Amino acid sequence: MSVNDMQTKFAQLVTRSTEDYLVRYSNKGLYKRALKDIENGIFVEYEFTDEEVVCQLSDGTVCKLTESIESFSCSCPSEKICKHVLIGILDYSDTDSGSSTSADVDSLDSLDSVEVELPKLDFSWLLDKNIDPLLSPFSTVRIEEAVFRLRYTEELEIQEGSLFVVKMKRSGVEVSFTEMPDLNRALCSVPGAEGEMYKLEAWFRYRKSQGLDDRDLLAGKLTAAKFSPEVLQQFRDYIGELLANGLARLPRRFADRFEMLAIAARSEGLPNLEREARGIHGDLELFFARHVRFSSKALLSRLTRTMLLIDALKQDLGEARKAQLIGQFRSKYYTVPRLDLYALGAEPWETSSGYQGITYYFYCGEDAEIYTYTQARPNYYEDEKFEYARYYRERSPWKKDLIMQSISTSMLSFRSVKVSSERRLSAGGSPLLTVVERPIIESFDFGDLCVSSFAALTSEPKSLRLFGSVPRRFKLLKVSSIQSTVYDQQRQSLTINVCDSAGYLLELIVPYHADWSNAIQRLESGRNMPRSGECYVFASIEEKGVYPISFFQKDWQLNIKLDG
Repeated sequence: MSVNDMQTKFAQLVTRSTEDYLVRYSNKGLYKRALKDIENGIFVEYEFTDEEVVCQLSDGTVCKLTESIESFSCSCPSEKICKHVLIGILDYSDTDSGSSTSADVDSLDSLDSVEVELPKLDFSWLLDKNIDPLLSPFSTVRIEEAVFRLRYTEELEIQEGSLFVVKMKRSGVEVSFTEMPDLNRALCSVPGAEGEMYKLEAWFRYRKSQGLDDRDLLAGKLTAAKFSPEVLQQFRDYIGELLANGLARLPRRFADRFEMLAIAARSEGLPNLEREARGIHGDLELFFARHVRFSSKALLSRLTRTMLLIDALKQDLGEARKAQLIGQFRSKYYTVPRLDLYALGAEPWETSSGYQGITYYFYCGEDAEIYTYTQARPNYYEDEKFEYARYYRERSPWKKDLIMQSISTSMLSFRSVKVSSERRLSAGGSPLLTVVERPIIESFDFGDLCVSSFAALTSEPKSLRLFGSVPRRFKLLKVSSIQSTVYDQQRQSLTINVCDSAGYLLELIVPYHADWSNAIQRLESGRNMPRSGECYVFASIEEKGVYPISFFQKDWQLNIKLDG
């Protein structure tokens, strides 16, 4: 590059260096200090060489600049862009062409009357360039979290000038991309590791807004599943042998084969297959022990799911689908910048495997999904009895002056809360929680969660899951009237008969449990029931029936088993 070329390139940099451009590369305070020094008389003498521009400031500081604002050096101690670099750019822009002490002054003076033409910047790399090399500097964890955030809506504001600025309006974060195809060079209004996350998120969101959705492509790369077909074949062989011989002629040691298969599936990175293998092993152990909990129907269902899963893994179903089939060994939690949740109640529970807990349910209007938070403890130790009332009145992990009972009836607005892909809230991190005024149940838009026709519950297609247990469905039922409450001694449960506006009768079931027997008695006597008229019931829809969790009426709420 010649001296003339360097001056031309530097003049283009100066033309490009608007206030917004310089502030994004430094900060507002540094920019103002540079302007103040120029106003107070600091000036610069410029010397152009083939490779750089030597800026001699009148205060004795020497800066060496190039055609790129990212390539510089300064005699001051700062390792980042300092005010002297800004002065070197700003003082040149305040002159007609700058001054020079170069030996080639005549040739430079000839440029005085030439208007500097700023070539149009090319940001096409944001859409056109292969994403693999652009993502290489970022860890898999960072990429996974950025992709996870795409499930939440975000309005973008685009500004194209000396930088390509993507502003995410909901989170209030701006990311500025340079024309260099390098995500690391992007500038973010949020510093540190969180800023690195926003760079990826802004890029993914911009690409998505232009019709490029990278989630399917990235799903396979992030899962990176490479398993041997021999393991799948072993599963098929053992299941085939089990079905051919039948349980009656099966040797007891046969169950150990599935424990070994579970270990093999784990080493191959196949968590869903590992769970199914351990489940088959457990079912066979129950059978050999002649345990009352053994169910041949449940075992056959598990064997069927496993065979279907194996067949699906052998097919080319796309990276995203394959990642779903493979599953995850443990839930990963990602930070969501903002999450607004309408509390729908709390439900105590107990499992046959020895755990007790309370699950809290919330509705997010943004993605029309149910979110949960769970308190749980094992109860198979003598000193680990789960006291529902105590945990229900425990301080919340996000705001110490709020107890969980209040959380279950509030409108929550989170900032920077951690959420799993199954939409479970984490107690960890340092989220900011604000409790805002909650609209009455009748005025809030719950979308498809709300059901006013009970007949639709039986005709609605069930959510199928071949490779895991069938999930519960949750609905908010709009009840026109409550007809009766009857305790069924044979089923050991309270039955609440409710009607919709069309007169369709629906049976709600509250199974008896010693820990919420008082609540059941109050419901049976009518003391905890909603007042006459229209009300809402948040309920779990299962194969065996409809199980209510909470009642709502205007600003009144009752968590059925806990508020007894």
